[in-house]
Amino acid sequence: MGGVINLKSEVGKGTQFIIKLPIKSIDQEVHHVFDGETMVKNWLGSDILVYDLILEAIKELPKYIKTLEEAVDENDAKKLFENAHVLKGLTGNFHMHELYEPSADLCESVRDYKSITNFEEPQVYLNELNERLKLIPEYYYYQHNQPVEVPQNVKPMFNKRILVAEDVYENGLLIKCFLRNITNNIDFAENGIKTLDLLESVDYDLLLLDMQMHT
Repeated sequence: MGGVINLKSEVGKGTQFIIKLPIKSIDQEVHHVFDGETMVKNWLGSDILVYDLILEAIKELPKYIKTLEEAVDENDAKKLFENAHVLKGLTGNFHMHELYEPSADLCESVRDYKSITNFEEPQVYLNELNERLKLIPEYYYYQHNQPVEVPQNVKPMFNKRILVAEDVYENGLLIKCFLRNITNNIDFAENGIKTLDLLESVDYDLLLLDMQMHT
């Protein structure tokens, strides 16, 4: 029937047993089926002002799931927690409720990542994320924004190469949305070290810099 049984024990304090079973309460529907098309349309209709950003976020979901799977394979609890925390924020901010719940559970299961030795519980939530991700119609991962006419006053900047140094993923999506009328030639750096590496190797026309970013 699935589920996880785990325990945490500290000398002099006692032992905490954790049992999680996928049992529905009698108040809930026993057979709840997620319809992928309806699910995505609900996300997109939650806030029309960020419609484009939600489409961009959907395209990024497989990348995050792959990173989480790599963290489990490597038994890297810190990497798993950090990326689960980002995915939790992403799905929460864009009202992706069907993905937020298992993302939040995954994040909570590895919150104390320094003492994690058993990855069975995180794997349960990761499997659930994968199953729900499969429901998203494939064309959402490949659709492109409609081409826009470039105003005369920004044509001198059109197709210029821009580097955006920003460590908050949602802010990066927003910046990309604002700049799409100017150029699609945008690189992102999530920390100071990567920013300096890119500046040394690429001749950028414009740098947009977060003034309070992690090194």
